[in-house]
Amino acid sequence: MDVLTLQAAGVRYGLELSAVQGVIVRPPLRPLVDAPAWAAGVFRLRGRLIPVVDLNLLHGGAPSRPSYAARVVIVTATAPGGRSRSLGLLAEHVTDIVSVDERTLTSPGIATPETPWLGALAPSPQGDLLQLVNVAGLLTDEARSRLVFDEEPPRD
Repeated sequence: MDVLTLQAAGVRYGLELSAVQGVIVRPPLRPLVDAPAWAAGVFRLRGRLIPVVDLNLLHGGAPSRPSYAARVVIVTATAPGGRSRSLGLLAEHVTDIVSVDERTLTSPGIATPETPWLGALAPSPQGDLLQLVNVAGLLTDEARSRLVFDEEPPRD
């Protein structure tokens, strides 16, 4: 399986490439008044407004710093009724794509219900362990309740 590697709160993670719509350099984000801290803001992409979640804050770290390596990974968030919308994941470093052997995926051995978006671990070609990010578990019920799933159609 191909995995996009990214860094949040100083730790490398993997995001299954099939979950990724695209990766862009961190755009200027428009902040949202009274939004939760994890909501970094919104930006417009191909006629759509994309809300952005700061993975550092979601992971309990400090807000992501603007940097040359900062990227927004565009994924699809799905509501319980099956509706979906594009969602940006802000990461300080999005480094490369690696191949991970699915047969090597292993449970971390400790249950972490506070972080349902963190999945199995796999050895990476660089020799470290990558923990996979589960996009479906990324948003808490509270976060999912704040997303609006009536996304406007794209205007090219």
